[in-house]
This record gives sequence, C-alpha cells and structure tokens, in this order.
Amino acid sequence: MADKSASKYLLYLEKHLANQNPALLEASRVYHELDQIAYDLGLIDMDESTASKISWWPIITVFGTATAGAEKFINQYLKSDVLDADRQLPRNKFTILHYSSKELPVTLPGTALDGDTRFPFYQISHKIDQVKKGEGSHINTYLEMKTANCQALQGKLIVVAPNFTIEAQNPVIDYLNQFIVQTSDLVLVFFDAAKPDLEDLRESLSRFINEAVRDQDLNKILFVINQKGTAANPADPEIWKRQLQEFGLDSGQFVVLQDAPEQNKLIAQMSGSYQAGTSNDAELKKIHQRIEHINVESAYRILNSLEHSIDEIDDQVIPEVQKAITTWKERSNFTSGLILSFFVFLIVIGEISGFGLLDLFLDPFLAPISIAVIVAMMVPIHLLVSRMQAKFIIKDLEKKKKEQGLLENLAGLFEKSLTFWRILLPIKEPVGWTKQTRMQLLKLKDRAKELVQSLNDNFSAIDVRSKPDRGIES
Repeated sequence: MADKSASKYLLYLEKHLANQNPALLEASRVYHELDQIAYDLGLIDMDESTASKISWWPIITVFGTATAGAEKFINQYLKSDVLDADRQLPRNKFTILHYSSKELPVTLPGTALDGDTRFPFYQISHKIDQVKKGEGSHINTYLEMKTANCQALQGKLIVVAPNFTIEAQNPVIDYLNQFIVQTSDLVLVFFDAAKPDLEDLRESLSRFINEAVRDQDLNKILFVINQKGTAANPADPEIWKRQLQEFGLDSGQFVVLQDAPEQNKLIAQMSGSYQAGTSNDAELKKIHQRIEHINVESAYRILNSLEHSIDEIDDQVIPEVQKAITTWKERSNFTSGLILSFFVFLIVIGEISGFGLLDLFLDPFLAPISIAVIVAMMVPIHLLVSRMQAKFIIKDLEKKKKEQGLLENLAGLFEKSLTFWRILLPIKEPVGWTKQTRMQLLKLKDRAKELVQSLNDNFSAIDVRSKPDRGIES
C-alpha cells in the first residue's frame, strides 16, 4: 500500500510542538501512524488527518444572553476594547479572538479560519455543507476572527458564541454550538442577574444543554450570573439551577459576579498576578483558576481524543461498514436469487409446454454445459445487481457519516471492498481489515496510554499556581 505523506495540519503541529510539550509532539506522530492506517483503509484522503478532528489550541468559549455583559467581561479581562460591549442587537455569529503581535486589531472573515490548517475550524465549511447543503459557501455569515495584541490571548483562542435567543432553530448554529462545546476546554455561560426567568429561552437553552450533556464533560462548563451595579444582596444561583435542571442539566458550577468597579479592577488583574481582598474575590478566583489551568486540561483532552480516535475505528467505523457489507450481500443475493428463480420458472414452463428444456439438465453430457451457461449468465447479472445495490448502501453510509459526525469516509472503505472476488465470495470483512491492522491499532492505543503517564509525570512537577507555558501562537 502507498505511504501517506503527513498532512499540512500535522506538519504544522509537529513544527509548533517541537520545542513545547514532548507528550503532545509524540501524540502528533501517533496520529500520523493512525492516518496511515485510515488512509490504507480508504477512510481519509492523502491530505486529510484524523488529528484535525480535535483542537490543539486551548479554547475558551463564551455563551450567554444579550444583556449578560459577557463582552464587557472579556474586554476587561483582555484589557482591550476588542468587542463591542455596548451593542444593542443580539450577537448572531461566532467571533474567534486570536493573539497578534501587531498593534492594530484586525477583523477577518470566516474564510480565514476555514482555509488555515492551524485552526480547529479548518475546512469547517465542508461540515456545514453536510448539515445544510450550500451553507458552507456562506461561512462568513457564521464565523469571523478578530486579532488583538493582548498578552492574555497568547497561546489560546477565545470564542464568543451567538447569544441565546427565542428565534427558530438554525441547524448550522446548532451544529457549530455542538462543535464548539466539544472542542473547548472551558465554557463560560453568562446570565443577567436582572433577568432570572429563562422560559423564553427554553428552546435554545435546551438544545445547548443537550449538546453539552452529549459531550459528557459538564465539568468544563462554568455558569456566570452577572449582577450589574451594586446590590445589597447577591443573586441566588439556585434560581438558575432549578430552571436549567428542567431544561436537562443535572449538574454544573455557578459563580455570581458583581459588575462594579472593584470587579473590573480584579478582572484586569486576572491576566497578570491575581490579588485578593474584595467581596468578589472568591468568585473571580474560580474563573481565574479555570483559565490558568486551561493548558493542562487541553493537553489531557488531546491525549484522550487520540485514544478515542483509535477506538472509533475499531468500535464504530469498522462495525458500521461490516454491517453495510452484510446488508449489501443479503440484498444482492436475494435479488440474484429472484432472477435465478425466474429462469427456473421459465425452464419449468418450457417443460410443461413440451419443449423438453428439463432434459438439458438431466442429460449426462448436456447437464454440465447447461449449468455452465446458467452460471455464465448469472455472474455478470450478479455483478450488475451487486453494484446497483451498492449505490443504495453508499447513500446510507454517507448519511450515517453525517449523523454521527465522523471524519472517516465510511463509503470509501465500503467501495474499496467492491472487488470482483469479494462480490462473488462470501467475504464480509472490509478490505484491509486484517489481524495485522488490528494489532497496529492496539499498539497505537498502548502508546497513547503511555503518553498520558508521561503527561502525568510532566505536570506533577509543575506548580499549578504558576503561569502555564504558551500554546500555539501565530
């Protein structure tokens, strides 16, 4: 089989990680070996990589209602007016904040993210097209990137999601919400303390919570109740907890912030050295610590995703294709059997009509020739029937790929199995799925587990109160 060259995505990762985390550098090499297996099976193309399914950036995503003050919080944290904090209209697109060494901030269209292998949104337009045909070409409607010369942005991305609204469901926004929640290492959800009734947002919040629960990592979500101005009594998080439980949330961490001058000062200090001594101290410290630990959480997420990607081929991709091959053979054999039965029926009718066709199969000399003729007729018919049935199976596999959000091309592996002898013989294993391939995957999984141990050793010697190393920079 042909050797797969490293994708642009992996080449960039290896260049970036060369002088950074050794465990993540080794993880990128394991991904390259996994890519070779996936390529040999026909699951990915030459310049695709299973590593692109995850983000190698530490990512913080911010959700919230339009009046919750999330933009103001981010501006204060970054010490910059990169976001319009006084906007009156709800935010309707995803804004990705990215560090730049240039002084002047720049706003770039979604195509800048879609075409850059360094970002987790690389080729996201193709996935959007799978959700809603033709919408991939409108990526600028859904995504934008803003650069800012803010030290607090170095080594991470901050994604500001569209506000929760009462508008009808948008499948693209829902998909991107799900993608962002799965990709992020920390999710901040802002609510306005002055508007505790969330009933109007039930539909959008329920969809968000369902996506978060599906991700099975609710610990990375932090709900922030933002109380503007000075109030005698802080907002009660239990009000929001009870409502969100009705929407499907079983657990979650809540903090209450006082949007007053003392908070603004502390938020600005969070990207540098943290100082205590105010009534907002404990709540802000929770957010500060979560942001400070994001590099550690990101590293473990990447290694966990590596093991998941290996398991996905064995536990999800291959079984789906095996099931498809079984269904395809059953349908093909049934259809060919009907055609053969029709020929037998014609022979019986001919015998009843006095043509003596049955004698052709009873005569010791003519019987082998007659059977050979039938076989010679049925082979091309069976090949044709099998290929026609395969078209329906391919459509089903493409649909399942979309439904399950898989990068791997299920139909690609299935089509590789449509060889002459595999059509004729009762072979139900996908082409290339051998004992040797399974052993290779087991070895990669063992290496992934060793990398987690290596990461444990690496971080156990780090003072978690110190500022983490930089991540990916432009």
